Amino acid sequence: MKFFAAGFCLLLGWGCAEPQYSVLIRNATIVDGTGSRPYIGSVLIGADTIAYVGADPLKNVRADTVIDAAGRVVSPGFID
Repeated sequence: MKFFAAGFCLLLGWGCAEPQYSVLIRNATIVDGTGSRPYIGSVLIGADTIAYVGADPLKNVRADTVIDAAGRVVSPGFID
């Protein structure tokens, strides 16, 4: 879908840009508070909002700050 949107923007001559994110945390042990087992994954933050939490390493995503959290625990969203 991402490629379709980019191609559509080019076709129409629009200057569509990739979304820019503030922080990308990779390789973290994620504890999400749901009671499920911890897993290795990524957390993506845009401005002041959590944009993604999951197992995808998000290798093609750009962020202002990229943190390699290997060996560390991240618990996104516990406190609003």
